[in-house]
Amino acid sequence: MIFIDRAIARLDLLKLLIQLCWDIQAIDTNKYATISLPINEVGKMLGGWKKSLQQKAPESISREKN
Repeated sequence: MIFIDRAIARLDLLKLLIQLCWDIQAIDTNKYATISLPINEVGKMLGGWKKSLQQKAPESISREKN
């Protein structure tokens, strides 16, 4: 689970950096849209994997946190 959490955190950082690039007009709107689509898909996949793992083994995950 820790690897998925790390991947989600890194993906969030990537989203932030791409947003900043678009805000300062380092990339145009078309490139921003093109880049954002696969990143959003990866985010959905990671979220689904995390949710699936939480449902399969909630007791083992709670033991990891303690």
